[in-house]
Amino acid sequence: MIDTQFQTHIDRKHKFSIVFPLRTQSGKTVNPVREKLTGRHRIHTQTIDMQTVYFELVSYDTCVSHVDVINEMRAFLTNTADDGGMSKVSKTILGKIPATTFSFMGMLQGFYKVRRFYFFDAAGRTYRIALDPRSAVNFEILDTLTFLEL
Repeated sequence: MIDTQFQTHIDRKHKFSIVFPLRTQSGKTVNPVREKLTGRHRIHTQTIDMQTVYFELVSYDTCVSHVDVINEMRAFLTNTADDGGMSKVSKTILGKIPATTFSFMGMLQGFYKVRRFYFFDAAGRTYRIALDPRSAVNFEILDTLTFLEL
């Protein structure tokens, strides 16, 4: 996946770095987008099919309640998905970090989407990751996530 065409995103303020491909091995262009939102920072990258690469990392300005941000995300999905279904919220481990997770499958914004969400605390803040679990490339991106301060 991460070949000669990649981009390393280093965010010292939000205390992480991550590597995204600029092109997949099959030649699909990957488009990264960064945005500052109220109380959080978002970096999102995807291919046009929204599956081969679909990876979003949100870093909140502080540690926040996982229950609150999960309820917010589930409400968004419930209100905007035409026919989506969600798994129960469960606990997992990302590397060595405890996380909370759930999955979504269904029509969203006019496309069939499958997303897995992870919520965890590290480096003095809460992070949310959303990815398409059908593509190994997304997990390879996740494996490049490094925290600059733990």
